[in-house]
Amino acid sequence: MSHIINDITANEKPTACVLCSMNCGLKVSVHENKIIEVKADSSNPISKGHICNKAFSINHYVDHALRLKEPLKRDNSKHTPIIWEIALEEIATKLKYVENNFGGNTIAVAGLGGQANHSDGFFGIALLKYFKSSWFFSAYAQEKTQHHLVEKLMFDSPNHSMTHADLWNSDVCIIIGSNILVSNRGYKNAENIRKYKASGKSIFVIDPRENETTKKSDIHINPKPGADVWLLAAMIAMILKNSWQDKNYIANNVQVNTTFLSLFRNLDIKDLCSRAGVVYEDVYEVTRAYAHADKASILWDTGIEWIPNTTLVSWLLKVMIVITGNFGKPGGNYLRPGFAADGDFLAAKEPFVAPASGIVGIPALTPFEMFSPNILIDEIEAGNIKALLVSNANPLRTYANTERLRKAFEKLELLVVIDVAYTETAMQADYVLAAPSGYEKWEWASFGRKFPYITAHLRKPICYSEGNTKTEAEIFQTILQYSGASTKAPRLLQHLVTWLGKDGWNNNWIGVTLLLTSVIAAKANPWQTFVRWVSWSYDVIGPYLPAKNISAMWLNCQLVAFTRYKQFIKTPTKNPFVLGKEWFKQVLHNHNGVILGELPWDWHFTTAIGYRDRKIRLAPKVLHEALINILTQTPKLDDDYPLILCAGERSQSTANTILRNPLWRKGKTAKCTLRIHPSTAHKYGLEKGDMALLETAIGQNKIEVNLDQGMHPDSVSMPNGMGLLYPNANSAETLESYGINPNNLTDHLSRDEFTAIPFHKYVACRISKAS
Repeated sequence: MSHIINDITANEKPTACVLCSMNCGLKVSVHENKIIEVKADSSNPISKGHICNKAFSINHYVDHALRLKEPLKRDNSKHTPIIWEIALEEIATKLKYVENNFGGNTIAVAGLGGQANHSDGFFGIALLKYFKSSWFFSAYAQEKTQHHLVEKLMFDSPNHSMTHADLWNSDVCIIIGSNILVSNRGYKNAENIRKYKASGKSIFVIDPRENETTKKSDIHINPKPGADVWLLAAMIAMILKNSWQDKNYIANNVQVNTTFLSLFRNLDIKDLCSRAGVVYEDVYEVTRAYAHADKASILWDTGIEWIPNTTLVSWLLKVMIVITGNFGKPGGNYLRPGFAADGDFLAAKEPFVAPASGIVGIPALTPFEMFSPNILIDEIEAGNIKALLVSNANPLRTYANTERLRKAFEKLELLVVIDVAYTETAMQADYVLAAPSGYEKWEWASFGRKFPYITAHLRKPICYSEGNTKTEAEIFQTILQYSGASTKAPRLLQHLVTWLGKDGWNNNWIGVTLLLTSVIAAKANPWQTFVRWVSWSYDVIGPYLPAKNISAMWLNCQLVAFTRYKQFIKTPTKNPFVLGKEWFKQVLHNHNGVILGELPWDWHFTTAIGYRDRKIRLAPKVLHEALINILTQTPKLDDDYPLILCAGERSQSTANTILRNPLWRKGKTAKCTLRIHPSTAHKYGLEKGDMALLETAIGQNKIEVNLDQGMHPDSVSMPNGMGLLYPNANSAETLESYGINPNNLTDHLSRDEFTAIPFHKYVACRISKAS
């Protein structure tokens, strides 16, 4: 067992939901090692009692038929149990073989930091950097890195921060590409919308589909699928042509580019609206209200992130926010910082460019570059990646072009999967390493929550792992050790920790001593310094903690304290030697979550904008040039594939793919259907309940038709989180697919030119009546 809990019956123990990035605080009751009841945790200072319907199903994440109970090794066509030490030593030997024959920079890591289970992050990156590799693939980079790229160019902002909306403190808000009443992007949205509208404030929604959120809006603008770049260009042009911009704000905070402003003043707004498929008068009303409001905000999500031109759309959104004076103020949009270090000193001196795909790595959340999984196939097929370690991710369901990715994996010298479940990716791996779930070990969530607060949530295990499992931290640390890394801290440091520190860490000097010792030992090499920070913290601090993997949180507290201690107006102390220790104390003893500090609102302009003159760059050259090219084009549907598929729509009955047992949907709509407008269905001879043949350029599936008057006539939609293999109810040995895997239909080459983020919300398709 990874963690022993003497009392396996516990009532209302605090923890967090692991099914999305909101990480709502929960109170969970356990009986005989089974989660039997889930409630919202009203004492959680971050989520404050919010919960959605999916959280009540977390028992299915912990307890299901495909739980891994021991490490496995592929023997010809099947997996057989293997002793942990042998497995980890063999993996390390194979990694050294890859390093010696192909270079350490052909070793890659995918996954890390599953929702609210972030303790593996430091350790996986440390392994990668020991081998001097930049190949880090993340689901986050399949969705959000365009924002980090744009904000680095515009603001030179910290990697841990990203623009969010102070939605409910605004007077006017625009929600674009997000059905917040279903997708739970935020806390208590239904209640907040009621209060917002009752106070006379205006909500505008931009979405191709009429949905639960659009029905609450004052004006719903429904553009053609993927046409947001033309719509936003029209709105910016409208602001500038009518002189609705905040001239004083721009003069004080923006480095003005007159060529860029002239571009918009010369645009034909009505023509742009026509190309976007929207009503000019509606766009005028929404834009005027937004520009004239004292406080206005814009909220967005995957509806504008998984579409063509997503980087340009992200940029235009920020331009609109800045020129109206709504960036960095209450009720507008702010940079939401995470509980992470300002760590540019750890970043590569030159950005790494993926050789086969030409995509540049983008630092996001940390100083270390991320790559979209969409380029993984290209780089494996080109021989640039030879070994892949996957931690808490399932690429063969969540990355585009499943079948081609599966074939690419066959070319690898080594595929290792570390997971809670025997996933589709694990089924193909050379080694499958069983980890405890996020409720069977100490874990933490590091996502930022809301400016101006810095938050953290470290939680205890609420049940124990019933198998022979190891934490990801121990797995990565042991592989590092067998690979020859300096995982054992110098004896002097070990003795110092024992001598100085109450409980081994509770001393003002331990943090700085470990940090400096590592720098000296690594000869100031940033990557190797980081490897030592992580490994030595685990080695010398870990034994004094309730679990060794918590050393990552201890280290994080030290790094944030030493790089950001001057920024906060509310912390236990401004002394960096003391602050890291005091923060860790708070985190360790507050299992409901904790607010650690508060930033001033002017942090945006005194600190977060990294340029020396503290001025925003409105028009980065590379984006400006790309926009000029796009604005000369007209969105056009493919003659062979004349419809647009939204390949993965969030709903009340779909969730993160870690919920494998389809029984979690009991009492909810469990069907995997194709949502389609009645007129479009009629055009193709389809009625409700018919089976349609859905085809894209790379695959096809039969799927049941579900008529929806709210759909845009040019588009169809299917749910996310489907197509998982699970034992048949009549035979534990027989796996069957529940629903359709959307990524059987998505092409990895259909992606953004800057980031390789996939166009999951814009997949060209065609439909016909199936036999």
